Amino acid sequence: MKEITRRELLDYSWKSFVLFAVGAATSACGSTESVLPTPDRIPTVNPLDPSPYRDLARFYPALDSLPINGEPMQLATTVPTTIYNFTQNRKVNQDPIENVFDYFESLAISNKSIDYSFQMFDRSSIEITKRPVVERSFVLVPSDGPNLSTNSLSEADKVAAVTLIDDEDPEKIKTYTFIKLVDVLNADQSKDPSDFRKFVTEVCQSTIFVRLNTDISAHQMAYQNLSQEILCNSISVEIEDRHKNILYDDHARSLKGMGFAGFPIIISSQKDYLLTPQLGDVIK
Repeated sequence: MKEITRRELLDYSWKSFVLFAVGAATSACGSTESVLPTPDRIPTVNPLDPSPYRDLARFYPALDSLPINGEPMQLATTVPTTIYNFTQNRKVNQDPIENVFDYFESLAISNKSIDYSFQMFDRSSIEITKRPVVERSFVLVPSDGPNLSTNSLSEADKVAAVTLIDDEDPEKIKTYTFIKLVDVLNADQSKDPSDFRKFVTEVCQSTIFVRLNTDISAHQMAYQNLSQEILCNSISVEIEDRHKNILYDDHARSLKGMGFAGFPIIISSQKDYLLTPQLGDVIK
């Protein structure tokens, strides 16, 4: 069984009509990856695996050899969510993490719609809706561990974060998010400055589902997938800048010309930017 990567999704969607080259792991705005396996690609739990984390290990078998750091953290969120920390030297801050989930759970039911143009004259809107998920798992693993996908296309990509969606049972959709972190050993070792954004992006991916309304007639599947990525990566940049106390003018100026897969990033109005909460550090 192979998990499907963003590159595969886009290659499948565009197949004979390639508009641009898209990276599977990163973009100009530091994107991460969201994956929707088809039912025949969803791995099953190995009934012979004695590990209490066999439900997670079916996506990332390396977990069987990694010791967990403390007990799994159950979050007080609307959707049952558990954090599993398989790094040994990184700490998870529960209150700030719950604030991130609370923000996206509120946004998911806001019925917000954002005008967006993929092509010069198209009229599209990105509608924010709630992903119908009954359970979320977030798994933190060391960055020097095995790659997050066994797929040959992504072996060289070294994906830093991925959200997998198990929708085999439409009534019990679950998401599984894996995030790689540098497992710092001492104060002199640098942490990856993108850790905060990676986490925020994947919370968006696991909580929000984008519906695309567009008058583009061709390749709507690809545009649908792109709109999800564009939205979550745009919001994560916005939240990160608020986290850093960056003024709106500086935030907007820094994003001019920045994009995702060749398409412009979404820049909020000053009013919306200032309404975005200033969230604390989620991982130390």
